[in-house]
Amino acid sequence: MAAIFISHSSANKSFVKRLAMDLAQRGFEVWYDEWRLDVGARLTETIRASVGASSFVLVAMSAEMLASDWVKRELDQALEMERAEKRDIILPVRLDDSELPADLANRLYADFSKGSYLRSFQTLCAQLHRQLDGLPAGLEPNREIIPLFVTGVVDLDVVQLEERVAQLVARHGAEYVVDASQFRLPDEPEYQKLRGRMLDRMENLTQDPYYSADFAIDFRHRYTAVLQYEEALLRNLATLVTMRGIAGGRFAFATESYRWYWKLMRTRIFSMLRQVQSKALPESEQVGYDAARMDVRTEAVYGVAETAGVHVIDPLTHAFYSVEIDAACRLVQEWRNDYYDGPERLMAAGPLDLLAKWVIPQALVREGKFEHWDTADRLLIGLR
Repeated sequence: MAAIFISHSSANKSFVKRLAMDLAQRGFEVWYDEWRLDVGARLTETIRASVGASSFVLVAMSAEMLASDWVKRELDQALEMERAEKRDIILPVRLDDSELPADLANRLYADFSKGSYLRSFQTLCAQLHRQLDGLPAGLEPNREIIPLFVTGVVDLDVVQLEERVAQLVARHGAEYVVDASQFRLPDEPEYQKLRGRMLDRMENLTQDPYYSADFAIDFRHRYTAVLQYEEALLRNLATLVTMRGIAGGRFAFATESYRWYWKLMRTRIFSMLRQVQSKALPESEQVGYDAARMDVRTEAVYGVAETAGVHVIDPLTHAFYSVEIDAACRLVQEWRNDYYDGPERLMAAGPLDLLAKWVIPQALVREGKFEHWDTADRLLIGLR
């Protein structure tokens, strides 16, 4: 499916970002400036080339767009392309009741100015499919966008992620490799508010009313930790999707690994943001989110009453991970009843989701890696 360029006013960025993410989730290749422009890029040349390389141009029509000289230039270029290629490539997307320009007045358009967003979105998708199906791909495989939809503050919509990955594998083959740079997150006002307070405090640390040498060292450690966790979250999720969801097709419960790794890491990040909202810092309520409730204990994240510590061992290399599992599960109860503390075959003895739900997510969180994708069926597990 060919690439779609979205021309819009920056005043409509919130709506357009949502639209771009939803289109990417439906399998369309989307050129959206916030995702594509690198630092130092020549803005005019890059956008002109991208409009020229796209098979379709969505124009987000609004009062703000009509006042934007920049968007008008993009529209003029798209109209020139239409005349040169002798085919319609522009589809207006109406955001309000502003009058359409004369060049677009007699065209079909997707109307988001009233009524249901989802109904309008379905109509837009149907129009795009009629126009784009059968056209060659417009993006390189590693430039495909993978939207991440967050529910609540620490949960990932793994169903949508799995659907998007399936689209990419169908388009590019079973050897497809996901890179962290492909992930895109929605706007998260509460998260950005907390994070923004941390950044502001860091930038003005020596002027802080609670400043001391110890305070500064502690704050810098927490600041660095948040940045490292954010980077690791997306990097390891990309590895999970590639190694477990695509290459590791023989493993069950891939989405369980996505879900619990994301939840463990996001909880850790929010907890760290809470820590920089301590009594020596602005109160949590002032940023609109009660981060003080974020509990990083394994049993709290997983929602179980108690966890039991286990070792997971590779009998050939003797490498091992220390993780927690539900203390109420049958495996732990049998070990305790028999006073057993030796290893047992993980895949044979435990619940089928033990590896996906408990071992892999925690290994990635605690060790930053999981090295046994191809040998998981020989791993051993036992109480520690």
